[in-house]
Amino acid sequence: MKKTKIKILLIFSLSLLLGGCKNMEEEKVMTREEVKQEMLDYIENKYNEEFEIYDIEYGSWDNGGKEIMRAYPKGKESYNYFFVERKSKGDITDDYVRFIMQKKYEEKVFNAVNHYFPDAVVNLGIMNSGPIPECFRPNMDINEFKKFANKQITMSVSIYLVAEKEEDIDLEKRNLLKKDLQKINSIGNLHFLGYSAKEFETYVINDPYNSIETHSSYSTNGLKVEIDDDWGEIDFNYEYKEND
Repeated sequence: MKKTKIKILLIFSLSLLLGGCKNMEEEKVMTREEVKQEMLDYIENKYNEEFEIYDIEYGSWDNGGKEIMRAYPKGKESYNYFFVERKSKGDITDDYVRFIMQKKYEEKVFNAVNHYFPDAVVNLGIMNSGPIPECFRPNMDINEFKKFANKQITMSVSIYLVAEKEEDIDLEKRNLLKKDLQKINSIGNLHFLGYSAKEFETYVINDPYNSIETHSSYSTNGLKVEIDDDWGEIDFNYEYKEND
């Protein structure tokens, strides 16, 4: 009888030991190099495409313990990057499709602005309020993407031009442009920035601070007038459903 008890206890103790080893293996902390490779493998396998890493911010108190990588398609300009976010092992999201779709939105927005303000310089940003749906792919139909964008993405349009007072930026043209932009995306904001001719040439056309490569706005040195407008609002309860 005693032998039976001993055998049972030994088996039970061994199972605890093995189980403990398994948990230790699962909870093993990955090295920074392993984390970086996991994130890179994720996007390359997902899109069947090669990417380069621009930089990566590892988990810390400042970013909520998340890893945030900036990556770009191999062979392309490094400053044209998108974001990859990792919360834990296997829990990774990215906004590569938003990055691709922005190029398509740019053509529509630039054409609209050029119709009313042909001498202006335009900056466009489209920003998602939550994760891009996992099923989205770069070659998807833009109209399918717009179902999501019209609920969850803000389109920000900044227009830099020569204007030293608000009256120099024609009100009727501003209103017509806003209507055209609303057709492109249901949520957005429009920002006019006016300079003197000399300052426009110096700080926008010549762009001494490389705003395109640094993903920043043009310098506001010498800015004379600003006009802001917006439309629509994010639907935080919206959930995209494929083929809906």
